[in-house]
Amino acid sequence: MRSHRLMDLKRNGRITFPVHPAFTGARLKPRLMPVSRLPLSLILYGLLGPAPALAADPAEHGCLDKAEQRVAVAAHKAVPLAEVIKTRRERGLHGEVLRARLCRRDDGLVYVLTLLGHSGKVLRTTVDAASGEVIGGR
Repeated sequence: MRSHRLMDLKRNGRITFPVHPAFTGARLKPRLMPVSRLPLSLILYGLLGPAPALAADPAEHGCLDKAEQRVAVAAHKAVPLAEVIKTRRERGLHGEVLRARLCRRDDGLVYVLTLLGHSGKVLRTTVDAASGEVIGGR
């Protein structure tokens, strides 16, 4: 019986054995590796930039640089940022500060705080820089 099988498998003077197509390499196609959505979204964000609503933030245009911030705090035109954050925490307004800017608005200075709340939402709060009182938020 075994020799009969070998006779059936013999072709062109060679003995061939059936091989699964996956192991022959006959139809190998290059496959793309799966791409995570995070790097792709970061690339798109980098190419497209921030959303127009964020880019048109009026507070962004009149913000002070680090040297101007130090001068404003030294001249007592603004309370130190650490004091503003401490006051917020004492009043039970918790959240991790992601970004803090000291900006000119109307006739004075304000801190624009970007916070990460416990719920995971990003919040923006405006604090009067002279008194440390919260004057707005969303």
